[in-house]
Amino acid sequence: MSEYESPVFHDTLKRRMEMSFEGWIGQIDGTNGKIIREEVMADPEIYHAIMTAPGSRGAHQAFVGGYREHLRQTMMIASHLYELGLVTNMFEYLPAEEHFTESDALLVMFLHDIEKPFLFQVNDDGSIGNRSQMTKPERTQFRADFIRRFGFELDARHWNGLDFVEGVRDHLYIPGNRADKPLAALCHAADNMSARAYYAYTNNP
Repeated sequence: MSEYESPVFHDTLKRRMEMSFEGWIGQIDGTNGKIIREEVMADPEIYHAIMTAPGSRGAHQAFVGGYREHLRQTMMIASHLYELGLVTNMFEYLPAEEHFTESDALLVMFLHDIEKPFLFQVNDDGSIGNRSQMTKPERTQFRADFIRRFGFELDARHWNGLDFVEGVRDHLYIPGNRADKPLAALCHAADNMSARAYYAYTNNP
């Protein structure tokens, strides 16, 4: 029996699948994790927005708490993908500047849509409405301002992950060039799986 057929492996897999949003942000280490838990989530307005906002206007997790569930899913999937990278020795083939930790991936997932709780809300009748209007560049600027406001410590890998979490846009695609680095690729896969495969799924333990 291989380690991936063992009860211990499947127990770990089950725990990861059932871990709460709060549990996942508890896995983000260092200064950035402390900022999230002790500053961002301690702000009553931000906390309420994050915990109650829908994940989108209708494409995925469009329900009360959908944004939180989307983040939980992306973190869960990112964790699985990171484990896959370890099992397959992915990092042995990457240059040192492209190495990253599971915590790095969870941080990018936490921040990747941070403007959404301030864009969308679930109305009393259950419909999804706008809290504010932002263009795509304004959303990007909101995220950058949010990161600066709280003093998150990001390096080039994190910024690349945030820039390309939705993949490489056509106008940025250059044949033979890898605009999105490994952390960005993993986070894009996690985000896309949640939004396009788990879009109606919820598991809020």
